[in-house]
Amino acid sequence: MAVKSAVKAQNRKQTPILDTCAFTLDSPASGRYSACGERVDGESMRRGFTLIEVLVAGAVLSIGCLGLLAMLTTSLSQRTVSRDRTQATLLAEGFLVQMARDARTWTPTVNPPAGTHLRTVQTMPVGAWQRLGAAADLYNVNGIVPPPGTLPAGRFHVGVFRRQQTPGLPAPADPITGAIRVAWAKNPGVICDVGADFDDFDTTAFRNNENVQGCDFITLPFTFSPN
Repeated sequence: MAVKSAVKAQNRKQTPILDTCAFTLDSPASGRYSACGERVDGESMRRGFTLIEVLVAGAVLSIGCLGLLAMLTTSLSQRTVSRDRTQATLLAEGFLVQMARDARTWTPTVNPPAGTHLRTVQTMPVGAWQRLGAAADLYNVNGIVPPPGTLPAGRFHVGVFRRQQTPGLPAPADPITGAIRVAWAKNPGVICDVGADFDDFDTTAFRNNENVQGCDFITLPFTFSPN
């Protein structure tokens, strides 16, 4: 009995113990892991981002934010330009509508009514831009010269160009042909009124003048004939 017990004890010592962690699972994406979840290919499992990765990610994010900010600034600037040109166009069209209304009572023998914009344009010298209104007049988008402190404030200069008269036609019968121009300052402190001669807006010297680089303008043609 003693011999049998000794043999059983020795057999128990020689019986190998199954180690479940010895089995490995291969993963093409992440390497080899044991059944217990431990990395067995010599590389430690990552627990977070390194400092270099954080710095690179921050740099990429900063560059993207700078590009977005530049795009937003450009968008706001273009919005302002579009608004100013729209208001200037509405102002010029408003004057043209008034002249068209004045032309209803204009006949080949009777001049446009006195005191109207059409009559003012008819009496202007031909072949040159002339200011519409007084030297200090700044019109707002509603076509009026508001008192200081009144909104909307005046910021538009208005000029009219009358083309050469038709030879042989008396003043009442001669069509009035020309263009109306509205100019304004895009930046505070810029002077865009060049006096009565708005021709300067078309010259290179005007565009290169540091004092008026922030000016802009629109021009609309017109023709009015007596009824």
